[in-house]
Amino acid sequence: MPLPTLQECQSALSNCLADDSSPSDESIQTWRQLIQRCLSHGTSYDDNLLSSSSSPDDAGNNAEVFTSRSKEAGGVLSDSIEWYLRQWWSQQHQNNTSDGGDNNDNHVSAKVQKQLKDDPVICAVVESLWLVGCLLDTEEVSTTAQVKKGEGVSADATNSDGDKTSKVPYQCLVNIIKDLTSSRNWMTDNKDGDDAMETDENSQPLIPIASLQTTLELSLLQAANLLPNPPPITAKAKAMKARAGGKAGGAAAAAVADDTPVDFVHKKLKKMNTDMYYRQHKFNLLAEESEGYAKLLSFFVVGISEGGTAGKDGEEDDGEDSSSKEARKYVRELIGAFDLDPNRVLDLALDALEWELNEIVLSQQAKKSSSKGGANEELGFDTINKAMSNVQNPKVVNTLLEIIRELDGNSSSGRAIAHLLGFKYRSYHNRAAKMAAVAAEKGKDGKDTTDKAGSGNDKSTSAPARIYPQSLFISTAFLSAHGLVDPHNLLPHLNSTLNLIDTYKTHTTTTINRLKKLGVVSLNSSKADKKDAKDDTADSESADRDAAFRNDPIIGVFRAYLAMGDWDRPVAFLAHATVPEFDSAVKDSDGDKMLSAMELAALAACSLSESVGADVCAWVATMIKNVHNEGGNNGKPSRASILPLLNSPFPTETPLSEMSSVLRGPLSTLAASGVIRLAQPLYIKLCQIYNKKLTLAENKVEVDIECIDDNIMSVLSTFMVPSLSLFPSDTLLPKELWSLLKKLPYTLRYNLYSAWRKPGLEKGTLRSMLPKDIKSGKIPKPLGIIESEIETGIAARYVLKRISKENIKDMGRQLSKTSHNNPLVVFTDILAKIESYDNLILMMVDTFQFATELSLDVMGYCLLLSLGGSDGGGQRRSGTKMGGLNTEQWLASLETFTGAFYKKFPDVELRGILIYLTARFRDGESSELGVLRSLIKTAGGYGFVDYDSTASLSELQLDGRCGSRLLKRETSSFGVVDNINRKASQHLRAVLQGGDLGVMMILLLSQMRLKSLYTKVGSGTEHVKVIGNTYDDCEAVLCLLLEFLSDSSDDQVTGSSTKEKFAASMPSLEDLHTKYGLDTAVAWMLCRPLIRKSMFFKDDNKLAGNASQKVMPAFLERFAASPDMTKSCEKLLPQGAWKN
Repeated sequence: MPLPTLQECQSALSNCLADDSSPSDESIQTWRQLIQRCLSHGTSYDDNLLSSSSSPDDAGNNAEVFTSRSKEAGGVLSDSIEWYLRQWWSQQHQNNTSDGGDNNDNHVSAKVQKQLKDDPVICAVVESLWLVGCLLDTEEVSTTAQVKKGEGVSADATNSDGDKTSKVPYQCLVNIIKDLTSSRNWMTDNKDGDDAMETDENSQPLIPIASLQTTLELSLLQAANLLPNPPPITAKAKAMKARAGGKAGGAAAAAVADDTPVDFVHKKLKKMNTDMYYRQHKFNLLAEESEGYAKLLSFFVVGISEGGTAGKDGEEDDGEDSSSKEARKYVRELIGAFDLDPNRVLDLALDALEWELNEIVLSQQAKKSSSKGGANEELGFDTINKAMSNVQNPKVVNTLLEIIRELDGNSSSGRAIAHLLGFKYRSYHNRAAKMAAVAAEKGKDGKDTTDKAGSGNDKSTSAPARIYPQSLFISTAFLSAHGLVDPHNLLPHLNSTLNLIDTYKTHTTTTINRLKKLGVVSLNSSKADKKDAKDDTADSESADRDAAFRNDPIIGVFRAYLAMGDWDRPVAFLAHATVPEFDSAVKDSDGDKMLSAMELAALAACSLSESVGADVCAWVATMIKNVHNEGGNNGKPSRASILPLLNSPFPTETPLSEMSSVLRGPLSTLAASGVIRLAQPLYIKLCQIYNKKLTLAENKVEVDIECIDDNIMSVLSTFMVPSLSLFPSDTLLPKELWSLLKKLPYTLRYNLYSAWRKPGLEKGTLRSMLPKDIKSGKIPKPLGIIESEIETGIAARYVLKRISKENIKDMGRQLSKTSHNNPLVVFTDILAKIESYDNLILMMVDTFQFATELSLDVMGYCLLLSLGGSDGGGQRRSGTKMGGLNTEQWLASLETFTGAFYKKFPDVELRGILIYLTARFRDGESSELGVLRSLIKTAGGYGFVDYDSTASLSELQLDGRCGSRLLKRETSSFGVVDNINRKASQHLRAVLQGGDLGVMMILLLSQMRLKSLYTKVGSGTEHVKVIGNTYDDCEAVLCLLLEFLSDSSDDQVTGSSTKEKFAASMPSLEDLHTKYGLDTAVAWMLCRPLIRKSMFFKDDNKLAGNASQKVMPAFLERFAASPDMTKSCEKLLPQGAWKN
């Protein structure tokens, strides 16, 4: 390689100096390549210039060439480094002067050498020298050194001409090293180097000798004279050597010489190896070591809290960081002074941390017990989390954490800590197993352990009530939360006897078998006795399971880990320990399988243990406490928290979507396991939070559907709505839930009800489950909800059997009470009975006055589902009897019930059923015409407009139909006028006017009337009477709906113009004929109210008592007589019709 110029080297080094903190990898790589070029030029280590066939004369010539090239390479390299060091020193000197640093020359020189030892530029040079020295042939050089030392023969005498040739590159490398270690006065502010060599006070080698001594090989250091000189041998040592040589005899006794540097280094290395591998260090187990452990334990327990490291030299701690540094320094001093075992010190630190955390938690438990007046209770989430969040003196715990982290070597996985904690778990397990074995052996021998020893004198031989102390679980979870130990590494040490998943599957199978027998009446007394025995067995099994959960280390660590404020990591630990599929999912990086395994593990733990479920409820309550108590705790807490900041509760401003993404897993677990029934206040808080977060836009009663993302919808569908079934029947919870659901669009509400219903109600879900699903534990619907539905269905059917007109109030209250938590079950059963017994319609409508608003909204969904003619996705039922002339009983009853229900409760959602009817009309189905007819007649109050009795009208009644609405009503039914719910009528008209829904139905009915005449339905032929009935029904409902939408009698009451809204939705006369395909008569009928309004708008204002209006309203201009309208009307009839 060509020798780089000095300018190239300086340019590369200037790039290294240009970086602010440290040179970039690219700059160092460029500088390293230049070093290799210099060494290649000076030694030719990468070229085969000296072949074995070279003659001695060529070798001599080559030696001269190598010597000159090595001088050139050494000069360029040393000058470049000297230039770099001058620039570097100038920067360091300026920083030192500005900071007011130490100006002592000795101190500055030592500091500079220490900094240069870690400098990347200098390290690159040293590493390159080591690499080249290893590549060159050093075998002959080492042989020469041994000959010189042992036999006193010169190197020139031992080497042949070929050997001299192989030594030349190596000697060139030695010359370069000597140039780099020569002292130069680079520690000066003169950047140009003028007169720099005249003073020798600040002369320093370009490369620190210490860096070369720790990196280069021993033979290369010897050749460059860089080995340290051995200390002079004493007279006593010389005498001992002489005596040893005298015993050997001869002249060897006289040849007593000092050790060479190589001998000194070899002896030192042998001594170090002996001390490291063969010398016994722990010889003072009962001497100074006991004092050291005493001081250490005293410092851990008392010294940290009292500031045991303060007071040295009259100094005081400056904050928690400085006290932690002093504590760690003091522990290191104790380890060094008393030769303590670091692993044992780490074990003591873990014990001290466990004791300190236990004291913090027990103090919180004492406060809780004193406030409640109860005895000692099991440490749950509330106690642990509140204790960790309100610590009076967190300095002790934080200092112990830093000490443990340093003793473990700042390892991220905490392998040493994991082994020490695992030893504790194994020792507790082995002790409990031994005690249980002794107790079992005594019981086998027939000894009475409850007589003499029953008074408590033989505690050592009885099995313990608790195997592991809770403080060990807390310390393990605390270390895991702070990242000092990976809890997954503890799994081989945790001896769990509880097979969580298998136990959960057995529990699921037993529960399903029990649910299948609910409501079944047994007349066999022996079976009843067996049932009582089974109940006793189930109670004992539940008690044994609770004891197993209490003594299981995995559950204990999970509960304590959960109390640290995290969810994902504790659940992942539980899934890793209990679900076999979790390992394979982690190896395959399958996120869906991992999430499924985590959900299964959390569901199993919460289902089998109410204590675990209570902890999950407490975790959710802790996470939402700031959001629920908005602005309640703005002041700073009086005490500090020792929990990680990542596990803190949600801030007040947390968006609902972000909060839902975190809570959807725990909340779905609570609903699926049924544990939420134990935390009714938590459910109310969540309803209030979601109600507050779902803000409405201005002048809107519903939130935009874009605001409801998948996370929010998941929480609503898997927790909020289904969880209502798990609580006792009450009006408070439905009221809170309805305050949230009423802000949602009705489509989302109906989707939530559908998810609540699926895959079936009561025992329908159990019948749809396959045996493999039961064995695998994959239940499509939570068993707690199924049980609640079965119990509600039994109670509702009990009331329905005994209800009558005489006891409608009392029984109606009881029936409505059963529907508060399971309205789907009750109303589905009621509608099923109404389909068969129409005499129940009015009684059921009167009963619903005691139902909640949520129940009434669910009633609207159930009614829509029943009108669909299917039971949740099955085959649609036929709405007409054989032949198509008459309506089926179930549909006729539902038609009557629909009108009566919406007349009694006008605030119930109407859009769902009207849009359903619109879709049916669009498909050409006319079987549901009676539903719309019943709505307009009963709920809308327009029964007097119906065309049923037109054939038997008297002349007076026929004349009355030509008048106003009042005259029609008074003459329609011989003066018998039904009560009209004006609110229901106005609400129905407003819904039909909104979104042009009413006009859409009018157009569809007009088209369907013509299709019934000219469109063939199916493969068979319909009877002419069926076609006539369909045509008449369409005509009657069309006229009824048109009259209802165009009637402006209530405009003064409502303050809105009915004709104006009707005109805005109605197409023009020409569009009705050409675009929508209506015949001329129907098009004129639909536009007649608006055309009449445009002709007599002045008279209508006079009749209303208002001032006469001279200008026609804008909404009537499309329907007023004009040349344009006359021209458009010409298209309605053939041209021949206009000629006459």
